[in-house]
Amino acid sequence: MSDLDIHALTKTPYADPLTGVAILEKDSNYDVLWTWMYPGLPDKFKTVLRSRSQLTERTPPKFELSSLDSVYCYSTTRSGDEITVAAPAREAVAARTAAREAGDDEFELDDELQAVLDDENRVSALDKVTGFSVVILATEFFPEKYEALGAVLANVYAATGLTSNVLQAYFKALLKAKVDAGPLGAYIAADIDIRNSWLSASIKDVIITFGADVVLVWGAMLLNKRILVYSDTRDALEPVLRALPLFVWHKKDWSLLIPYSQSSDVELAELASKPTYAAGITSPALLSSDHLYDVVLNVSDRSVSVAPHASADLAIGSFVKDLATYLVDAGNDPDMTDGDIIKGLAVKTGELIKKVRSLAVDRDSSSPAITRDSLADAGIQGALANFLYNVAAAEGIAQ
Repeated sequence: MSDLDIHALTKTPYADPLTGVAILEKDSNYDVLWTWMYPGLPDKFKTVLRSRSQLTERTPPKFELSSLDSVYCYSTTRSGDEITVAAPAREAVAARTAAREAGDDEFELDDELQAVLDDENRVSALDKVTGFSVVILATEFFPEKYEALGAVLANVYAATGLTSNVLQAYFKALLKAKVDAGPLGAYIAADIDIRNSWLSASIKDVIITFGADVVLVWGAMLLNKRILVYSDTRDALEPVLRALPLFVWHKKDWSLLIPYSQSSDVELAELASKPTYAAGITSPALLSSDHLYDVVLNVSDRSVSVAPHASADLAIGSFVKDLATYLVDAGNDPDMTDGDIIKGLAVKTGELIKKVRSLAVDRDSSSPAITRDSLADAGIQGALANFLYNVAAAEGIAQ
């Protein structure tokens, strides 16, 4: 299915950004294979997502976040004793049925699913499966939403072993934005606030990790640079990556995040094709490929480094030095919360952008814009002029 366009899957009558669902299984021989998908996956998705899977780990993470070609891939994993084949919680099923009949339950548990849960003699399709991941594909960055949906779909598959039940639940999420699987869980998209997802990471922890150099993080995010976040452990990447957009709150853009990338040709090509991104990596070999990035955040040794070709754009001026002092002081202040820091930084960034906009001039009857000549006419030269011009370019007001 190499000719399948994953983005074409989004062109449906439905508003939900869901584009597909698939199941990856590990058998008793530790072979990991795709066993089911709807509506399908391009070959490169199959290859890359399987290589990123941690199903073969002794204790695989219950939830993994990944992306490819601007499609986010949310994997919910069950393994070992979590894969149940007996009818679970028959009393809970009965209680849900009674509540529904009494009009106290807004959901309807599918008769087919309830029959499967009640069937003590059913032979499981998962008797040779030692672990599996339900992979949800969507065009939005919203981990908490798809972790909740993934948990329901994984529970349904673990308990029933039937992809038809998974597909039914998936369609309910797609069409109604809610799923009820009785004792196996419920999902209501409207109950999950994306603002809480945005604020789930700690900007203060990132400031403490990188110290005064964190101002380079702010600069890189402000100027839409290409950022690699490196750690020798994969689980250390996400807390840093998810905090990066908080440094430029006015953009509210989490779409630049690539939670995890390896060094395959497909993944390197994706990085090379993007003008801006923040990508998590665990391969130190990629750190030597400075044509791929502008800035590296090394979580393992708590350092920030700038590629030679980007150093002029991120030169430290007086404003940046003052901002670095503010960030370090805020990180060290036990009374400052993440919210306080985000608000304070947003105000300072807003003041800078307002100053830049005030320097815009009319040229050829077009919208006011910043030019290098207009900065020179205002008496601004050198590193400061270069920095302000780059800020204007990142905000779409440079010419």
